[in-house]
Amino acid sequence: MTSDPDVLRIIEVLDFRANPERLKKKRLRNWFESSEPNVIGAALEAVLRHWDFIEPALTRRELGELLKKNFEVSLRSRGEKLSDYAYNCHEAAKEFYGWVIASHSALPDGEAEECLSAAKEFLEQKYRAGDEGQRNCIIAGALEHIFEVEELREVFDDWKDDPELSYAYAKAEEWSLWVAARMRTVQPVVVRTADTFRTRGYNDVVIKRPTVGTIMPVIAWRSEEENELAISCDEAWADAVESNAIDIKRAADFAADPENWVHSQYAPTHFTVELSTQAFLRSRH
Repeated sequence: MTSDPDVLRIIEVLDFRANPERLKKKRLRNWFESSEPNVIGAALEAVLRHWDFIEPALTRRELGELLKKNFEVSLRSRGEKLSDYAYNCHEAAKEFYGWVIASHSALPDGEAEECLSAAKEFLEQKYRAGDEGQRNCIIAGALEHIFEVEELREVFDDWKDDPELSYAYAKAEEWSLWVAARMRTVQPVVVRTADTFRTRGYNDVVIKRPTVGTIMPVIAWRSEEENELAISCDEAWADAVESNAIDIKRAADFAADPENWVHSQYAPTHFTVELSTQAFLRSRH
């Protein structure tokens, strides 16, 4: 019988994941006292899958503490996948920035403001203490996507003039401005494609903003169930639009043609279409 606390924790976590039941916070806190990536990753996955079993329910702040712990532990991996249970740093960063953006969406809630302040402090501490690989993960994994929300970018304004933090701010800002420009480029095609769907008689056609980190706007409509078409474009196509070398109506016709859609491997009613100069050349023949 092992006495290693981390082995006992992982056994408990996996048992809970397989057979979820009421989970007291005291037991959850014990899991997160570990610094072992397998334990923390498995425990966080258990929390995210079986949120409703935790008693009393986690607050926004408490969830943030778990996500910060997972991000902190995963930064050691520098992008590597340590095991089936552990998160690599980019996976952990994605969960973290999702919490940051959800907290921003909950403003002016007081707890949400505290969460944003804590998130900023956490990122600053880890960035200052990190090596090059860890800093790159913080920038590319979290900060760039946080900056996609303009109001959140403003929260980090004081980083611009800090000798150690200014590079991180500049790189994240560069990404967020690129995303905004790409959205402006593809938006006219999205609007025309949605209008085409309405003309065809598709029901409840709406345009959804892309989720942070995806940069693909989505058109949704209903038949027997909800369908979604995500529209993206490559760099050459975007440059051609900027130089007025692409006809927007023709691009929308291309996007609206089911022959050009790719099925999602995860959802049979979700599709993607990429606007690319190569695809346009093929479509002429």
